[in-house]
Amino acid sequence: MKNIQLALLGVLLALNARSQYVDDFEGYVLGSYLAVSSPYWSTWNNSPGSAEDVLITGSDAHSGNQSIYFSSTAPTGGPQDVILPFGGPHVSGNFLFEMWVKVESNKGAYFNFQSDVAVGQTWALECFFTNTGAMEVISDATTVISGAYPANTWFKVTWDIDLSLNNWQMLIDGIPMGSFSNTNNRIASMDIFPVNNRPGANNISGYYVDDVAYTHTPTTLPNLNAATVTVKHGMKLVGQVVHPVVTIRNLGMTTITSFKIDVTYNGATVTENVSGVSIPSLAVHDVNLAQTLTAASGNKDITATVSQVNGGGADGNPSDDSKTISINPIVPAPGKMVLAEEATGTWCGWCPRGTVAMANMQEAYPQFWAGVAVHNADPMVNTDYDGAFGATGFPNAKVDRSNFIDPSGIENAFLTRIQQAPKATLVNSATYDAGNRKLKVHLDVTFQGAASGDWRVALVLTEHGVTGSGSNWGQANYYSYQSQNMPLVGAGKNWQQELNPVPGGQMVYDHVARLITPSFGGMTGAFPSSISANDKFGFDFEVALDASWEKDEIEIITMLIAPGGQIDNAAKMSAAYAYPVGVEGVEPSLFTLHPNPASDVIILTLSESSQPEITITDMLGRITYVVKPTFEDGQVTIPVGELASGMYLVHVRNGNSVSAVPVVVGR
Repeated sequence: MKNIQLALLGVLLALNARSQYVDDFEGYVLGSYLAVSSPYWSTWNNSPGSAEDVLITGSDAHSGNQSIYFSSTAPTGGPQDVILPFGGPHVSGNFLFEMWVKVESNKGAYFNFQSDVAVGQTWALECFFTNTGAMEVISDATTVISGAYPANTWFKVTWDIDLSLNNWQMLIDGIPMGSFSNTNNRIASMDIFPVNNRPGANNISGYYVDDVAYTHTPTTLPNLNAATVTVKHGMKLVGQVVHPVVTIRNLGMTTITSFKIDVTYNGATVTENVSGVSIPSLAVHDVNLAQTLTAASGNKDITATVSQVNGGGADGNPSDDSKTISINPIVPAPGKMVLAEEATGTWCGWCPRGTVAMANMQEAYPQFWAGVAVHNADPMVNTDYDGAFGATGFPNAKVDRSNFIDPSGIENAFLTRIQQAPKATLVNSATYDAGNRKLKVHLDVTFQGAASGDWRVALVLTEHGVTGSGSNWGQANYYSYQSQNMPLVGAGKNWQQELNPVPGGQMVYDHVARLITPSFGGMTGAFPSSISANDKFGFDFEVALDASWEKDEIEIITMLIAPGGQIDNAAKMSAAYAYPVGVEGVEPSLFTLHPNPASDVIILTLSESSQPEITITDMLGRITYVVKPTFEDGQVTIPVGELASGMYLVHVRNGNSVSAVPVVVGR
């Protein structure tokens, strides 16, 4: 487990250059050290016979009389730490691994696969068995498989890995536990290290291992063959609009220069023709499709297919042309928007982690999420916001003002909160006077059910695209030149390849908190003590934009704060879509609409016999539909079947009056 290379591993690999290996531990002297007795096993620091080595035991065994036993009570694990090289790294073909494990009652177990010959460089995966009976597989800092295992009894762990197609499948006692595509699709060795430190575990490990075996079957490559290895869709939430990413691998001997990709999902197919590439044998190539797909509710398949390789040459293995996976995205609660506030600072060397997390959220969930970067002790600080937020560690974050978490946990917290129905829906509208730079924001709050207590509202303005020069504008970057097991890529940068600090002239800061009003805690006395379902309340905020702020980069965020301080709901829009001064304001009486929710069409019933302008915007204020209908019997029918699922605002403008009504579009 330690981040140190294994010396002299080449000697072991030469001895272990075989396609299969089996060890039942019966041929060793009872009580001897494994790495001393075996030419194939070693330890993390290549120290046979040291505290890292493991003893042959006769206390328990799956077959025969002998096995190996690992134990620790240290939160950090160890010191036992043994390595079994696989004669790799293997990057293609099939790799089959099996071993029998017995985890003692109220204890845990652990092992990992290393991707590189030199251990400590890249973990292909980590497998935890905790004292609670839970099993968890982690790859690239993400849980990819989870489930349960039988405690205090022998069970067989199997990994059936198709390295050519990047499909890693785990089985326990022959029962599939799950599979995934591995970011580090190569395997070189196994590391067994006693540790039991997952959240909720007791730090006590104790387990036997027996009958370890692996087989590597090389692949035979045809002349020309493109295989679809993975399709990354990013569809975690119904209504998300995504650009699929398809990974193609050359599993032939001829270099691939062109091909076609089709991705089919929910009755729609998007296509990308790729040319001018050079993909050598066994290399991979990612295709970022320009067209989009929209996540739909229900369990549905997405299929990616490669064809017309090198202009349509004969494919040596058509069976690997397609990859199909099932998607069942989360259904967001209607009208819900989640707020994340991040504590950051240009002086904070680990804060690029928060920058990346916020950028990823903005890209993946723009219609369901609002983000605020609360700066500390740098040129972008808002002292009122920073002081009230109260972060003592950086980076740090709160989602809907729950507990502080690491920014890497924002997405998981968001996916939990977005499913929780809000007590009220929020709708923003705004006007802007360019003459005096005054922004007027109107907020409508409509309660979905009865409520009581001290409910409050607040307005936040953030700014995107903020730049500056000077030393205080440079971003400290502790990821600079870090080892491979600390990757950080996002927000337009590979942070390992950036300087420390990143010069201010190369930084662009988004989500920067510019003001919060009337206070961090919100407007006192905003609502009566007793609220009924369908009660609607309106609030007006007026702020003057600082001369240094770019109006069209300002984001308007309103929030409803529940008694106790947690945020119940939020809404946001860009100030770029604020009505120009002269519009009288938002009125509720110009029209009604039905059905709501809608799937194919909405019907507007207008209250005035004129020719109003009808606009549909998303909740960010972006215009999606504009029409000037002729007044016919007071009704207008508008198709919405092409809109992505989610909440929209229907605006009707008649002269200087505007009405806005929210509508939910769903399938």
